Amino acid sequence: MALLGAECTGKSTLAQHLSHALQTALDSLSGPARQVAWVPEALRLWCEAHHRLPTAHEQTEVAQQQLALVAAARQRVGPTGWLVIDTTTLQTAVYSHHYFGDTTLYPLAQQQHTGLDATLLMGLDLPWQADGQLRDGPATQLAVDALLREQLQASGTRHHLVYGRGNARTAAALQAVARALPLDDTTQDAIKSVAEILYPSITTSQKSSKYQSSCESCSDPGCEHLLFTRLVQQRQAAG
Repeated sequence: MALLGAECTGKSTLAQHLSHALQTALDSLSGPARQVAWVPEALRLWCEAHHRLPTAHEQTEVAQQQLALVAAARQRVGPTGWLVIDTTTLQTAVYSHHYFGDTTLYPLAQQQHTGLDATLLMGLDLPWQADGQLRDGPATQLAVDALLREQLQASGTRHHLVYGRGNARTAAALQAVARALPLDDTTQDAIKSVAEILYPSITTSQKSSKYQSSCESCSDPGCEHLLFTRLVQQRQAAG
């Protein structure tokens, strides 16, 4: 499963917490053990190694490194293991498009996505925070978010939106995974149980949300994007 999202939307933090929570759920089941592996973001590793951001001609290198990280993790956990990927080559392709006007990485990115069982897209509800040279600001966040949604919709990739802070965000992601993956009832229940422990009101809040049914079935994420763009703008104006 892959986590996508613009800068400062909690991808890396959630990927690690989600991996741990899913491992807890799988460990509670009888039968052969299954391992969950977190796959880190290649872009961050690249920047840490080179002490700078990649240039236009280095975007392919970052994308290939992300593929290599996924392949290595798959080898570690074996065919029955689960991967939580932060993030995929689609993220790199979107960055390349946004910063350099280069769309040549999209075919590679879409090819990788065909092999994924679930795509979680981060909402824009977290406060923006600076992180050195890795983040450019709220305007870039909105632009990258829009490109991600555009590409997911254009390719017909089903994705689940994740919101909330702290344990609430992890619990929402667990619920999304339980819906997205082709799982037996016992495994689904184990995942949902961990979600309930992390955030006991997750089930009640989802049932009572007036946006829940429409957002889950809507084929046009543009309406949701507009809704939460306004939410972010209101939050910034209030701040």
